[in-house]
Amino acid sequence: MEAMLSGSCNGCLQRWSRFPYIGNFIDGLALSERDRSYLRYLKRIPPPLWSALPVPGYIGSRHSTLVSLFRYNLIFIMFFKSAILFTLASIASFGYAQTQTGDATFYETGLGSCGIFNTDSDFIVAVSAQFFDTFPGATANPNLNPVCNRQLTATTPAGKSVTVTVTDRCAGCQPGDIDLSPAAFDQLADPSVGRIHGVTWSLI
Repeated sequence: MEAMLSGSCNGCLQRWSRFPYIGNFIDGLALSERDRSYLRYLKRIPPPLWSALPVPGYIGSRHSTLVSLFRYNLIFIMFFKSAILFTLASIASFGYAQTQTGDATFYETGLGSCGIFNTDSDFIVAVSAQFFDTFPGATANPNLNPVCNRQLTATTPAGKSVTVTVTDRCAGCQPGDIDLSPAAFDQLADPSVGRIHGVTWSLI
């Protein structure tokens, strides 16, 4: 790497890109101490200002290559961190995509926790407070909960199903329970039943 930087640098990035990022970028490269010091200097400067940096005499023509190497490393780190965050978010959401089991009831609709006004004829559902509040991405503002406007399909032990949209939070529901609009509940059983046990459902 030192030889690469001390002479002509055509193709430096291509050759360097074959080496994976391991440990600390600066300390991990086989650079001279002067080049390492310069990279540490770059590390303290916002990237937009790199092109306007005063170039020390001992760096000379190697400035553009060192800047390119450092920029390449930053892009790699950003991509790597994004991949990790995406993986963690996928893992966190996996459990919420699994089939849930609980009771199904119905309620008088209106303005729900998602900030959406519905009527009893709409096919909507309120999920349990535990499911709503801990859904990945949930914040203090329930209107912005990512579960809002998601659809789920509920199926009774008798095999009747209905697909509804999540627009509300059910404070009195146990984990796994759902509270349906009258119209949605009517697709599963007669309203006189009041409560259906053993309903399975999952987000779609």
